[in-house]
Amino acid sequence: MNTQAKRPDRRVIKTKNAIRGAFAQLVSEKELGSITIKELAAAADINRKTFYNYYSDIGGIIDEIEDELVTALENALRDVDLLHVLQNPYQLFSRLTAAISENLDFYIQIFRRESNAGLTNKLITRLKSKIRETIADQMPVEQGLLDMAIDYSLAGMVEVYKKWLRSDRSVPLETVSACISKLAFAGLSDLLKT
Repeated sequence: MNTQAKRPDRRVIKTKNAIRGAFAQLVSEKELGSITIKELAAAADINRKTFYNYYSDIGGIIDEIEDELVTALENALRDVDLLHVLQNPYQLFSRLTAAISENLDFYIQIFRRESNAGLTNKLITRLKSKIRETIADQMPVEQGLLDMAIDYSLAGMVEVYKKWLRSDRSVPLETVSACISKLAFAGLSDLLKT
């Protein structure tokens, strides 16, 4: 078996990282909707054709970022026993913390600006769907109440992470995640017990 075919090409990784880094920098400086492929390619020090080898448009980069965050959450939710998580919610957040830590500089750039609400809303929508699916599979809860609890928890969670990313980050991410896990699951725990 050819093991070389399985290894990612370092040039591909380097180019994609350059594109994503340039995107993160541009998002920190201007509105998401005003970023052009031409300026993104210039900032990444590539040509437009190279950009199109990896992404069809700016939305493709956003989709990839969302997919990574949602995959991190899906991995955290995979095979989760909700009754056990309600007793120790941090186990769920430790994986999310690891995903954020892995690309910390990137997320700091992405969430530096207050005006990137579109990206945040898309993330929340996808996360909500996955959480709802996981909870509904394990416990019978009235849909309206479940949606309300998830909306409340996710909005708070995302806002705290965003503020932490915009701060001097003097509080360790693990501490922030442990606090969020308790806050997010306190109300959800009571709802699921009823």
